Amino acid sequence: MDAKDNATNHRETRYMDDNSDIDDDHNQVALELAFSRMKESPEDLIWEHRKALLPDAIVSLSSEDQTLITEIYFENKTATEIAHRDGVSISTVTRHANKAIRMLQKYYSEFGNK
Repeated sequence: MDAKDNATNHRETRYMDDNSDIDDDHNQVALELAFSRMKESPEDLIWEHRKALLPDAIVSLSSEDQTLITEIYFENKTATEIAHRDGVSISTVTRHANKAIRMLQKYYSEFGNK
């Protein structure tokens, strides 16, 4: 081995040593996460997974259904308020909301269990 090879090996070894702290930190975080997850029930883990998919699920709806679901479930508007504002019957709002919920359920049945 000549001096050039020796210098290269020294740099590679030093680089590996410098990264070992990062790898140790990463492994420690991964272990802590794994142990914390062991305390959670399977239902909690499923819920966390499905909650993470919610933005994608809502985007999969038409813009009208996105607005309706957002107003009802995130802005706490009632079907009566929406119906009066839009000049439609309460049953029309309810029917559209139920359709949107079925679409979300379909989305989750396709993507939520992976």
